[in-house]
Amino acid sequence: RVYTDNMSGDGYGAYFNGLQFYYKKDELIPLTDMTLVSDTAVTFKLNGEVIGIKAIRNGVAQLVFDSSCYSLKNYTIEAVYNGCSVYNSQNASATLSLMKYDVDFEVEDVVVNNGNMATLRAYVYDSYGHALNTGRVVFKLNGKTLKDTDNTTLYADVIGGVAEVKYMIPANMQPKDYTLTAVTESDKYNKATENATLKVMKTTPKIVVSPLNVKRSQNTTITIK
Repeated sequence: RVYTDNMSGDGYGAYFNGLQFYYKKDELIPLTDMTLVSDTAVTFKLNGEVIGIKAIRNGVAQLVFDSSCYSLKNYTIEAVYNGCSVYNSQNASATLSLMKYDVDFEVEDVVVNNGNMATLRAYVYDSYGHALNTGRVVFKLNGKTLKDTDNTTLYADVIGGVAEVKYMIPANMQPKDYTLTAVTESDKYNKATENATLKVMKTTPKIVVSPLNVKRSQNTTITIK
């Protein structure tokens, strides 16, 4: 019988007496064992657990899955060809090694008045632009790790690709530009460090003078707040 799926754009596959050939320009050319199989499916297993079933197209079955939730170690990946009316089922296995990956990392510049609360924010994405939901970020000012009033390091968890923490700028902090450094920590991806600028501005005080009704004297007192 004739197998009418186009195999390369310039010929067709054919079966005669159980043997597969490639028909091209009035020639029947026997195919090797690497014949392209199509229109069937492959089941993918990771350490024996099914993680997907994909159709074969032009001899290739490809599965994309989220490996970010798996521990960093070696896994057995098994591909099970489910067979069809022409081919028997078959399986093959290989080792899948999950290693830490690089991330795209950015940190925002900050402008804040001394004595006010600053929001420090960083963004963490994988190389495909997907927002991450794992790991955390530590912030530093001029190389010094930021801590809270209990002297505990401030950590910002990465949620939806964003790591954010509030930090109170001391009222006596010198108005100038500081180097804001953000550093990632994760058991899934490689350490990343990025710098930005935290600009501390002078705070403009509010002066209040209350109306005064006093008797004229040599010691009249005026108080402002």
